Amino acid sequence: LDSAKVLPASLMEFSDQASRRIVQDLVELPRIRDDAGRVTVILGDINNKTGIVSSTEFEVVTARLRNNLINSGTAKGTLRFVERRARMIDLAAREGVASDQVLADPPDYNPNTTYALNGDFFRIGRGETNQYYMEVQLVHFASNEIVFSDRYDAKHSTKD
Repeated sequence: LDSAKVLPASLMEFSDQASRRIVQDLVELPRIRDDAGRVTVILGDINNKTGIVSSTEFEVVTARLRNNLINSGTAKGTLRFVERRARMIDLAAREGVASDQVLADPPDYNPNTTYALNGDFFRIGRGETNQYYMEVQLVHFASNEIVFSDRYDAKHSTKD
């Protein structure tokens, strides 16, 4: 059965490979490597722009990617991954956990040592071949400078 959709196992393999490369790339950045302490990385948005990978399958890919980043031994001691505050505030309000908007220490992140990791996931299809392409950017909060951008590719053929 030929299908333009990538196989779930291929998506899992892609998220594993991409997360290993992302962590390695981030910890080697001079502005992160040379920082005296751990830097904070807010896991921002990764958008599904494939037009073919279902929302559920895409969420599995991003959840696996996030999990691999957080649990990477390479990142320990260098990177601190945090959840978006808006998500935590909504959860706290729903569950009655806090009486104010400040849920974590510090109440404000230092913009000089805080970054957001964002990305987009694309697909280009030609005949029997689909090229999957994920681009991520690390954005420095103090300057809005994109301090890192890279791409991670995977090819899928319906003949495989």
